[in-house]
Amino acid sequence: MFWPPVFLSIATGTMLALPLVPSLTELHRRRDAAPLPTRSDDGKIENFARSLREYMAPLVERNGASSSRLRDGVEGRVLVQRDVPDLPETPIDAPVFAPSSIAIHIPICFSRELYVAGKLDIFSNSLLRAVLVEGDCTLGERTSVARWIHVTGHLQADADVQLYGRASAEATITLARGCTFERLRALAICTGTASKPLFNESPVWKGSGLVDMRLGRVRSHGDFHLRDSDAFQGHIVAVGKVAIDDNVLVIGSIKARTDVEIGSGTHVEGTLVSRGHTRVGSHCYVKGPILSEGEIVIGSGTQIGTPASPTTISAPRIRIAPGAVICGSIWAREAGEVSA
Repeated sequence: MFWPPVFLSIATGTMLALPLVPSLTELHRRRDAAPLPTRSDDGKIENFARSLREYMAPLVERNGASSSRLRDGVEGRVLVQRDVPDLPETPIDAPVFAPSSIAIHIPICFSRELYVAGKLDIFSNSLLRAVLVEGDCTLGERTSVARWIHVTGHLQADADVQLYGRASAEATITLARGCTFERLRALAICTGTASKPLFNESPVWKGSGLVDMRLGRVRSHGDFHLRDSDAFQGHIVAVGKVAIDDNVLVIGSIKARTDVEIGSGTHVEGTLVSRGHTRVGSHCYVKGPILSEGEIVIGSGTQIGTPASPTTISAPRIRIAPGAVICGSIWAREAGEVSA
């Protein structure tokens, strides 16, 4: 009578221990002791474009045929300029590849991907889902891009264009009045017009970079104010609001717990960070980045960053006046617009 209870105890213990064996083995050997991957790409905005090139490969390889099946079984379509007059008024529900430049002078709706191996010119009141252009691209007034667009040349968006998701260009992006956006990236993002002169470096400060300088720091337990035509060297940290008047040179960064206001003609050789709203006046230069938990307003004639030193503007809401230039990226997490 002694052995049955022993065997039962051993069997029960074994059954309870078996699910723990992999964990105990890993605890002892630690073969998988590494961070879990959170994404499989490098975070570049052009990754959508690379994926679309791979997806459209069957159409590209058979551009003489009118259609071809893609890797997911969907039948794609080849579009050339002579086919444009026969395009339907209803949405085109198929991936489309244009082997050369194309101009569509009627309102059109592409409800699937569009890949153009050349220049693209889209008429007003059109709707696009996802677009890749191997050249320059012009979007007519009140056109909408639902997901993303990438252009290897220049992207021109006419008045009241809506850019949802990501929009990127390897050259410049020009947004006319009334355009709205979410995420932008380009060598230079111009609002209103692309003819504004672009600074390749700071127009005022020709000294060393801030990293190489031993700058001091000024802490303010309330508001901080610099008056007209002043100059300040050092970082500014304020519990309250930071107000910089017109034509001031700040060699350093600015951080405020509330708002930041920069007057016209002021140059900031550093970063602007605020937990409130940030307003940058007209004809300013900010090396950047500019980060705000409220709204960012950029005045006309102002430049943020340079082509040699691209930067980032990020806030829930961003408003930019016509005539401004931003070199790098803009991320409006809720809404971004070019003032009308």
